[in-house]
Amino acid sequence: MAELQFFTGTMDSGKSTLALQTNHNHAARGRVGQIFVTRDRAGTGRLSSRLGLTHDAIEVDSEFDFWRHVVDHLTQGGRIDYLICDEAQFYSPEQIDALAKIVDELQIDVFAFGILTDFRTLMFPGSARLVELADRMNVLQVEALCWCGKRATHNARTENGVMVVEGDVIVVGDVEQPDHHDADVDVAYDTDIDLAASVIKEVADGLWQEELESATIIEEPEIWGVQSFGADAISIRLAVKTEPNEQWATGRLIRARLKKAFDANGIEIPFPQRTVWINQVSERTTVVPETKVRDDLLDGRSGSDGDE
Repeated sequence: MAELQFFTGTMDSGKSTLALQTNHNHAARGRVGQIFVTRDRAGTGRLSSRLGLTHDAIEVDSEFDFWRHVVDHLTQGGRIDYLICDEAQFYSPEQIDALAKIVDELQIDVFAFGILTDFRTLMFPGSARLVELADRMNVLQVEALCWCGKRATHNARTENGVMVVEGDVIVVGDVEQPDHHDADVDVAYDTDIDLAASVIKEVADGLWQEELESATIIEEPEIWGVQSFGADAISIRLAVKTEPNEQWATGRLIRARLKKAFDANGIEIPFPQRTVWINQVSERTTVVPETKVRDDLLDGRSGSDGDE
């Protein structure tokens, strides 16, 4: 029997990550599903996780009709076994009613993900309706942490470091907050550190000045210096600030360009290596066989007994 399941937790508790994992698990078993989202941090028609995972999705606006969408798809010969609905707190109560109808009348599973309350501790209308209608409600076990270090139980909004309780209810998270990509670049121990740092900085600066659409660096990259001495390499820390969710693409592009720049400048990318000390026995050292030593000891002891 199909079910309407509601997965909830505070921000940063892994809801979108779980939504993507749920879709993967069902698709891996041959089931066919569709993903829906609204106001995701990655933009229209994208479901994204703070871990960097993304997936194409169908954007849900205030006029979107779940029932009509699913029925039209089925009558045209399509197949739907389940729906993944992220940011469900932003859905209207009528849209939640439509999802419940899809479960009951079409026997299609619906997995909804969202937060319960806004920063004023008031329930979102969509979440309230899900609490009323869901066959199962699951509180995520990955605990988001409060700034005090204890388990987070509510969502808060801060402006310039101060918690506020007034303002627009809907503000898409992470859109205005840049991401950081700190990379430790390994070089061999016999490398000229100043040369390596200069090449790394030149590569990062070049990418910064290009202003690429999917790998936008928003501030001048910084070389923080030698980060560590490892078993096989010296690590030089590069700090880069990017547009939200672009740190992973930026990091991949920087590493690809660094490989070419290192090759051009004769900088070796280290490989596992060890220094081995070998102690050799001197030629003048005489090794006495154990049997001879034992015989000498026995002879000495016998002589002593005889003297007595």
